[in-house]
Amino acid sequence: MADNNGAFPKLVMDISPATQRAAPSVASPLAQRVENRLREVLAWRPRSGDARSFVAALNQAFTIRDVAGHTEWEWTPRSYAIQADMGAVTGAQASIYARARAALDQSRPLIEAVYPLRSDADKEDAESIRTLVLAQWQELVSELGRVGGPRLQRIEGLFDSLLGKDFAVDDNHETVGGLLGVMRERFGFDEDRVNRIDEEQNWTNYLILVDHTIGLKRSWTTLQRYFDNTGTDVFLGTQLVLLSRALDVITESVHSARILMDSVFLSEGEQQIVRLNSGLTIDDLLAWIESFCSQEAKQIIRDAGKDGVVALQPTLDTLLDLVGNARMQAEGDAENPQPGFHTLRVKNALLELEQHITQAAELASQIRRGALRVTGVFPATIDVTERKPVLNITVDGTGFEPGATVRLIKLNGEEKVVTVEQVLVLSKTRLLMILDTQVLASLNAGEWSLIVINPDSEESDPYDIDIRAGRGEPPAVERKVVILTVKPDHGGPGDKLGVDVFGMGFEQGMHADFGAGIITSATEFVDENTLKVTLAIDGSAAPGLRDVAVWPSTTRPSAGHFPSAQAVVGGPLAVLTNGFTVDEPDKGEPPGARKLVLTEARLLNRTAKQPESAVKAVWQDLSSDEPRVSKSDGVDGIELVFSRNLDSEIKWNEAVKVWKEGVPNALSVTPMLAALENTVTLATSNNFSPGTYKVALDPEQIKATDGSVLAEAVSLTFHISSR
Repeated sequence: MADNNGAFPKLVMDISPATQRAAPSVASPLAQRVENRLREVLAWRPRSGDARSFVAALNQAFTIRDVAGHTEWEWTPRSYAIQADMGAVTGAQASIYARARAALDQSRPLIEAVYPLRSDADKEDAESIRTLVLAQWQELVSELGRVGGPRLQRIEGLFDSLLGKDFAVDDNHETVGGLLGVMRERFGFDEDRVNRIDEEQNWTNYLILVDHTIGLKRSWTTLQRYFDNTGTDVFLGTQLVLLSRALDVITESVHSARILMDSVFLSEGEQQIVRLNSGLTIDDLLAWIESFCSQEAKQIIRDAGKDGVVALQPTLDTLLDLVGNARMQAEGDAENPQPGFHTLRVKNALLELEQHITQAAELASQIRRGALRVTGVFPATIDVTERKPVLNITVDGTGFEPGATVRLIKLNGEEKVVTVEQVLVLSKTRLLMILDTQVLASLNAGEWSLIVINPDSEESDPYDIDIRAGRGEPPAVERKVVILTVKPDHGGPGDKLGVDVFGMGFEQGMHADFGAGIITSATEFVDENTLKVTLAIDGSAAPGLRDVAVWPSTTRPSAGHFPSAQAVVGGPLAVLTNGFTVDEPDKGEPPGARKLVLTEARLLNRTAKQPESAVKAVWQDLSSDEPRVSKSDGVDGIELVFSRNLDSEIKWNEAVKVWKEGVPNALSVTPMLAALENTVTLATSNNFSPGTYKVALDPEQIKATDGSVLAEAVSLTFHISSR
């Protein structure tokens, strides 16, 4: 303490909260007293000219009710001040709070109405336990509605008080402990004591009270993860209250730092001219932090909500770095920039400011726009004991974006970080992590954390996984061939189809096989991720699931299909188990009874041969998504894939109408060369210039070779930007 005071043992000015927040001109004592009283009554920090916040604070602090023909105002005291127009009770908290209030409204008359069934019950003991149960219920509801979120330990304590510390989810009125258990014993709530209807109603009231309490406890168990202040499972309303408080604390810390600097003869004037290693003056840095936290940040949040919070994070990170550098400079032995800057008082003030900015940055980082989250990994335990050349790991979650990578971090023992760049994002909720020989060689047994990183640098919270690893040298690097999916993935006996096989590691000359009863007449290599297969399903093919296999170019099919995997050394390069289905045959239905279906539609750049751009903008016929594609993708065609082979006489200019927004007449449609008999690619005269397009398919005009017609009219929309 003596070292902290040093040559400056005493402060000689008032540093009350009101003084710290005062404007440069000194406020009168009366104005300070009014401001302090407003803070006490409204739990609000007054700001000149901010009527909106003042009204919000009044509405939070006072409740208006009409009672017996007159108006009554009820003041709800709070022990803290918040920014009244930032944050609210929302999301999971609002849900459980509403349920708790409704349960209390129903339980209060039950608690007050129940009476002992025991003839020897002590009246005073019964009243005391009744009072305690009601009081604990009221405290529970009040805590659940606490602005800023309930305190977990407080809620758990209240439930322990009502239900007992040993409460289990399958407990009931006969086994529940706590105050409700004491009430059961003192009141004699036992079915054996029930004799009359009114006694059974009394006993039923107790059962309802217990059910309300247990139901609320179960809801809390489900939702409490939203209130532990960790991870990204947070709701905007509750989180903004906490963030508002953190920003206000930072502002107060800046005022404290200025006062402490002044106390060591680092005056306001010197703060404006003394420069830090960052190039900013001390005043530049403190004024930036103060204006940002007290005005700019809150205005951005009020105007932009969640997007605003996300936008604040880079600035908070920058301020944190600058304050951290200033603190390290103050801890140095040199007297630059000024001797008073190196005193322990200033060091501690900067350390406190750094800690508060860190807290605010953590609160802001918990609010994310895309809610990037990992919810599961399959297999749950990754076994690399056999040192296979490649392992495919499925990761489930939310918010995955194309181009995401995965980072694996060792949790115990040696520090190790392994980045997995071979990641295929299948959807926003699932990705495939491909561990090749190099990655597998870097993994050892133990507990690891898995983090998904989107292209915009957003990171998921760590997800813990176990890795089992053995000894031994990894095998030589082999080509990694993976089949992910096929489209379409089914067909009926007698059908001739064009099927896209999607995966990784494909090469020129590879062949696809769809199993017994399916003849593959051609396999076209598009790129390392796509094979186009022409196949025919025999009319006598047995219905059911088929494995899809990709074979090397050195293995040739015999009679349209490959031998079994055991008959060829090395077998297929990749197999998708149950990847294709042969449908049940039609039971003597006349031609035209089988429906033709649009199975897929995509924007395409055939001239540039960029199927990856096409896949990026895929439509599904039942999807509500409207692709938005930049002009740089080179869209020059619409590819339509149907469930059956198409009639060669279709007049596509009449069957498909394309309108561009702002153009009164339909655009002329010209069919381009179709690679497959069930696929057609259409182009327009203007080659799809930037704009919004509507595509409509006429079911009367589109027919298959077997006479079936398009099942229903289809309408699609897409956008092309001018970028």
